[in-house]
Amino acid sequence: MKIEKTAFPVYKDRISPLFDVSDIFFIVDIINESIGRKHIYDISNVTGIKKIDRLEELGVSIVICSAISKIFADSLLSRGIDLIPGIIGKVNDVVHAYLNNCVMADAYIMPGCKWRRRYKGGQGFDNNGFFCSSMKWNKLL
Repeated sequence: MKIEKTAFPVYKDRISPLFDVSDIFFIVDIINESIGRKHIYDISNVTGIKKIDRLEELGVSIVICSAISKIFADSLLSRGIDLIPGIIGKVNDVVHAYLNNCVMADAYIMPGCKWRRRYKGGQGFDNNGFFCSSMKWNKLL
């Protein structure tokens, strides 16, 4: 049985606009491509890059988010946590879109982000250091 813990930073009922300042994470256990347990974690007591430590402790294997700075993205990727950045929308809609392999559809792409890929690598940041630009990603899964 394959279990994948997928984390979504949230603000109200939507994907948070910036991973770096997110305190609330909706974590879904995806078991054999179906939704298992759902958890909401408040990690506001953890600051900075230690948020990544907490997600790793929780067993997260993929993060789906909107904008994310290079330092946070690099930290996720260096720990083997996959990343799908530049995604917007209501959390439940994004979860179901991910399960149906259509999270990269136009309806969920953050404005200004032309290239959407599940990503594990070291390039694809814009000049401001945010993981969202019109550049091509260097390694696709």
